[in-house]
Amino acid sequence: MGFSHCRLTLALLASTALSGGGAFAQSLPTGGRAVSGLVTISPPSGNTLNIRQSSQGAIVNWQGFSIGQGNTVNIHQPDSSAALLNRVTGSTPSTIAGRLNANGQVYLVNPNGVAITKTGVVRAAGFVASTLGVSDSDFLNGGARLKFKGGGASKAVTNDGVISVGRGGYAALIGGAVSNSGKILAPMGKVGLGSGETATLDFSGNGFLKVAAPTRFNGKEALVSNTGTIKADGGLVVIEAATAREAARNAVNISGLVQARSIGGHSGAIVIGGGAGGAVNVSGRLDASSVAGKGDLGKGGRIAITGREIALRGAEVDVSGGAGGGRIRMGGGPQGTGKLAHAAGVSVDAATSIRADATANGKGGSVVIWSDGATSVKGGISARGGASGGGGGTVETSGKTVDFAGIAVDTSAPRGAAGTWLIDPVNLTVGAAAANTISGNLASTNVTLQTTAGGASGPGVQTPGAGDITIASAISWSSSQSLTLDAYHAIAINAPVTIKGAAQLSLKAAADPTIPTLALLSFGQGASVQFTGAPNTGPALTINSQSYTLLYSMSDVLGVNSNLAGHYALAKPLDAAGTTYTQALIAPGG
Repeated sequence: MGFSHCRLTLALLASTALSGGGAFAQSLPTGGRAVSGLVTISPPSGNTLNIRQSSQGAIVNWQGFSIGQGNTVNIHQPDSSAALLNRVTGSTPSTIAGRLNANGQVYLVNPNGVAITKTGVVRAAGFVASTLGVSDSDFLNGGARLKFKGGGASKAVTNDGVISVGRGGYAALIGGAVSNSGKILAPMGKVGLGSGETATLDFSGNGFLKVAAPTRFNGKEALVSNTGTIKADGGLVVIEAATAREAARNAVNISGLVQARSIGGHSGAIVIGGGAGGAVNVSGRLDASSVAGKGDLGKGGRIAITGREIALRGAEVDVSGGAGGGRIRMGGGPQGTGKLAHAAGVSVDAATSIRADATANGKGGSVVIWSDGATSVKGGISARGGASGGGGGTVETSGKTVDFAGIAVDTSAPRGAAGTWLIDPVNLTVGAAAANTISGNLASTNVTLQTTAGGASGPGVQTPGAGDITIASAISWSSSQSLTLDAYHAIAINAPVTIKGAAQLSLKAAADPTIPTLALLSFGQGASVQFTGAPNTGPALTINSQSYTLLYSMSDVLGVNSNLAGHYALAKPLDAAGTTYTQALIAPGG
């Protein structure tokens, strides 16, 4: 919690009723009684109430704690590490329509609800508003973690005004439901919005806020929503809702700005979680890009989104950085690995843009979109290398089924090698829409189609199987990027695949070593693989990691005699009609 002390002196100071009239009583906190620590509550002076805290930690119980518009509460504390818990024991919600100023850390706990209105302003070193309770002993312990607990259907906490904490400070809103339509500013600090009946603030770790025990709060809106602005450059923003797996709920809705940009060598991070049964909807901007400083380009930060269902609609997600792109994880880690909770489904519409670019000199970042069920990605994703140097990054779109028709992926690198786009379903049939998408994206990125055992996938095409890749529509490209077909089981090429440039094609079939690999590579009627560009001197074709020398002419075919131990393939159909040869095309015994 940021403060520590060996002993607290209990001081029961003057309890100020502030009863100089009904309207006035609602304009400033009433019935304050210090139950721990050294606190002096001065009588109101006009529209201002001054509270002086002399100990590092203190607790005041209030009959009511509201600040009317045009009124001010000043809390004078020993320093920025001092903390004051203001607990409301009366029956009315807290409304902050005026100003709350403090030079230390302020907690406002009211089980009846907390609302900061459009005219409300909170300025402190740290601020927590909660409708969940906290014990005196936990608060006064001054440890690195602080636990909150509700009664099962805790009231809401809302901010329509401004919450501003000092550099390296923190701001947290905790309740049955939480919403922010105002501004929350925490430079180099931490911001947490959490819905649940238990919550833990971790002041020294990397997580800051963890929620559990789904609330019974009965509302139609999302449990946690941000339609306003949250900024914590160089810090961390955590937005979480606890939900039960069997009870689908609208958990998190973000249509505003969430910003935690990397600055001055401090990486920014945004963590959004909808719980085991919650839906997460993002239509706003998530920004963990880097702020270019003098002599420090900076790398992009990280963004993680989890929930049972994740939907991005017209969203902007950015972890770009001058010295390198950052990391984005939606619905799971790379190919489902790691500790990140898996989504059952992820949907990204065509109006969404996702960026993990290196904007100056560095490698492109990493983007993973994963689900255990249906994954649909239609927007633009880039992980470009820097303009002055650096390779392209990696993009992965994975799921039991993957619909990627129309997606635009760019992992190009003006002064380095292009990156890779991995499409990782279970079973994949590439129809016309998917083939056009793959052909178009090969202009700027290497593409890998990889399947695993069991299930079905494909953009609009559902076919049962156990890790097959079927090319059902023509694929053609003229860049130098590579296409890899990596099938757990079989590869069926039933349409033309045409490589017009200095590109590479890699075919890998039968991850199961007990299955003969070439037996699982088939060509349908009218299908072919052709290299129609200039002769490629590199490993243009590999089959199960074996490189093949391409034969572009009948002269090349005759040259096979000089190395009968090699592996060869026709680059394109050759017409030998009308040509007379005075020697065997292949030497006897070859």
